[in-house]
Amino acid sequence: FESFIYNTRNALNLPANAAFSLPQEKNKILADLQVSETWLYDDGQNASKQDYESQLAKIKTCASSFTNRMSKIEAIKGYYDE
Repeated sequence: FESFIYNTRNALNLPANAAFSLPQEKNKILADLQVSETWLYDDGQNASKQDYESQLAKIKTCASSFTNRMSKIEAIKGYYDE
């Protein structure tokens, strides 16, 4: 959960990845990542496994448009690099 938050935030902030999301989409994802991080360190400390998994699924869904675009482009780049 924590690594997903940090990795996604870092990927969103890389200038090379700017083309994978619109500014308003990026801002929404970053805000949702912050909410999830706050939950993780507050309520998440005593959360059940089910709550933890639910929160992780929620943030992955929120970021999926960005992460899917990024993955597809990376796969295409890898294909042409071979």
